[in-house]
Amino acid sequence: MYRPCIPATALLRKRTLRLPQLHKCDRLRRRRRRLSSGGIANYNAMFVTVRKSMSQGLDLSLNYTWSHAVGTAGQSFLGQQYTAYSPPTPFNIFSGWGSNNGDRRHVVNASWLYELPFGRGKRFASNGILNRIIGGWYSSGIWSWATGRPVCIGADGDYGAPNAFTCTVGATFFGKASGRRGIAGSGGVGTTGDPATGGTGINIFADPAAVFNALRAPLPGVDGRPNAEALNEPRTWNVDLSVGKNILATERFRLVFTADFFNAFNHPLFGTDTAAVGSVSLDLADAGGFGVVSRADNNPRNIQLGLRFEF
Repeated sequence: MYRPCIPATALLRKRTLRLPQLHKCDRLRRRRRRLSSGGIANYNAMFVTVRKSMSQGLDLSLNYTWSHAVGTAGQSFLGQQYTAYSPPTPFNIFSGWGSNNGDRRHVVNASWLYELPFGRGKRFASNGILNRIIGGWYSSGIWSWATGRPVCIGADGDYGAPNAFTCTVGATFFGKASGRRGIAGSGGVGTTGDPATGGTGINIFADPAAVFNALRAPLPGVDGRPNAEALNEPRTWNVDLSVGKNILATERFRLVFTADFFNAFNHPLFGTDTAAVGSVSLDLADAGGFGVVSRADNNPRNIQLGLRFEF
């Protein structure tokens, strides 16, 4: 006799099924969901560091990372790693093979600390009032640069993957995305960004209609693995600076004034975080908003002044 699987708590209250039957329902439910922890992921990287230790008032560090993260999860619909995910087809776990969401192929970081050569004990020595004015100044900063992460352009729906985001097939635009200004869109594509109608005028494509028309939804039984890397986010870079002065220095105490500038050049980043809600639309279901950038993905310049007492 057929007995549908209903919540176990309700069954226990009504006492309509014995415990072995409850286990049978659980097994059926697990098979329907096809949950598994059998995914595969690989991460390979090369790391190079160049370091100049403090001498003549300068301390400098530079590092470069080349890496590639790939796996069966590829692009998850949440834009995050370590989330529940299923491949485009449940019959082939490798159909979702591709670069993972967090894959940044090239990353460069540099940091420095430079003490200006003025004042007592420095190359251009001075004493008295002049030393108090020009002595004790230093500058430090962090510069970072990275290539964009791969992006899955949505195919306007879910084509057999119960917990995934099906990617489009067609042309590849890897390395061609950037935050372009003054883009009004055309042919009903990207037109919500038209500045004449109150849009931002910013689009990650120079011609969003051409990109939109070069992509389509995958055809079951015709197309192979959807292109989870049809696009990559624009490159990111940022500079944080700090300027400080040793106001008072003794053997036991020191008073330091600091001025910190986060995003020192007030440089906006557009389209660099496509997984963030409200950042940029990249789905064939939204033709009018395709490629339109609605906001910056980083914070504007922030200035912080401080007075630090060290002992």
